[in-house]
Formats: sequence, structure tokens, C-alpha cells
Amino acid sequence: NLLDKSLAPSSHIKSSDYNKMHRDMNSGPKIISTAYASSSPLSNTNINSGNGGKISGGGPFVQSVAQLDKSVRGAIERRSVAIMFLRELFGIVRGTLQPTARDDFLDTFLQTPLPGRREPSSTLSGEHTSEQISPNNSILTIFAVLLQHLQGHHIEITSLLDILVGIFYHDAPYVRLYAIQHASDKDSLVYVLIKLLLATTDTAIHTPLLEILRTILDTTDDHIFIQSWYDHYFSHLVDVSENFGSIVLGQVCDLLAFCISAHCHVC
Repeated sequence: NLLDKSLAPSSHIKSSDYNKMHRDMNSGPKIISTAYASSSPLSNTNINSGNGGKISGGGPFVQSVAQLDKSVRGAIERRSVAIMFLRELFGIVRGTLQPTARDDFLDTFLQTPLPGRREPSSTLSGEHTSEQISPNNSILTIFAVLLQHLQGHHIEITSLLDILVGIFYHDAPYVRLYAIQHASDKDSLVYVLIKLLLATTDTAIHTPLLEILRTILDTTDDHIFIQSWYDHYFSHLVDVSENFGSIVLGQVCDLLAFCISAHCHVC
């Protein structure tokens, strides 16, 4: 819409300005270049290239668009659009990329750090590597936060769970390490997944949830995770009563049967 000449007052914006802005937008990652901003009649807003191209000043853009962008409704819409984008992106990755390229993409996605410092990652063998992002600083934390705040948003929840199915299949050991390191954090992802399983009767949500949990539970060698699961997470899974309804109780029993089958040698 910014490049649609019919949306702008012709008395304030010349055709040459649009052409210049279009060239600037296509020449790099910045929305509007410093060169254009310094001569643009659009506003008196300043763009400081030495500060990451951040916008400052009191021009019309900041006074109108930026204020609307801070609204609760705007934040909800942006979050929904971002989740839908990720769902489509992961669908393209699964459907079109070769296995090697798909694995590279998922590795890169998992290694995207949260804002903060980069930490060495502890592997299950106790070794450390500076090439990985610690699960303590994992993007999985963002999924946990989103799932906790999306109550009632069916499409967004199922979209996130669909993405998580692919992530858990791709690198279950990484997710198990995350679960071990966040066992004391009741707001971490595995706890949130268990809460979601107990809080809904929607089979469209239960199906990917069960698949996700089975994926990380399907191990016979990771004794540290198995111990952590039964010491911390298991009691939350079985903390149910008849008031939860037959659907939830049935799903819990399904997971219990899977645990018995997978970990009977450990017990």
C-alpha cells in the first residue's frame, strides 16, 4: 500500500519520490533508506543509520501508524499473521526441500537464540560446544509462551502444534535436553503441553499433542530424561479425576500405556 500512488495525496508526494522510495526498498533490508528519508516530503521523521535504521522524531508516520501499531488489537493481529506465516513456511519446507536442506533449515531454526547472550550448549554426554544455542536460551521457550496465551484461538494453537511435531521429530534429543534443563520451570514447554492436553477435549489439538509427547517419550537410552520425566512431569500428567471427562481421561490412559510399553525395562 505504501507504493500505491492512489492512496497518497498527490499535492504532497511527487511521482519521483515514489520511484526513489521503490528503488530504496528494493536495494536492501531497510524499509526506507537514509538518503530518501533526508529529502522525503512524507514527514520530518528521522532515520538514524547509526542506530540500526531506527525511526525517531515526530512525523506523521510516528504520530499515526506507530501509535496504531502499539494497540492490543494490532499486537494480536500481528501475532496471528506471524503464526500463519510460520505454518506456511514449515509446510513449504516439509513439502519441497530435500532432506539435507530440510534438516539444515530446522537446525538453523532451533539454533535461533532468544534476545540475550549466546551460551554453550550441554549435550547429553556432558560435553559443551560453542556452535549451538543452549536449550536454556531456546526458541522453544517462545512456543511455550504463545501456547499459554492462545486460549480459544484454535487455528493458531493447531498451527503451532503442527510446527512442533516437525521440530520434535527432527531433533528429539535436543527437546529432551530442554525438558531436563527446564524441569523446575512450570511454564516451560513440556509442562504447557501437558496442561493443554488436560484442558481441552478438541481432538484436533489432542492428536498432534499425543504425537509430540510420544516422540520425546520414545527413548530407551536417555536415562537422564526418563528419570526427569517421572520425577517432575509424570505427576502432572496423572493429576486428573473423573471430572475431566472421558475424552481427556482416554488420552491420558493412552499416554500411560505408551510409557509402560516404552519404559518398562527402566521401571
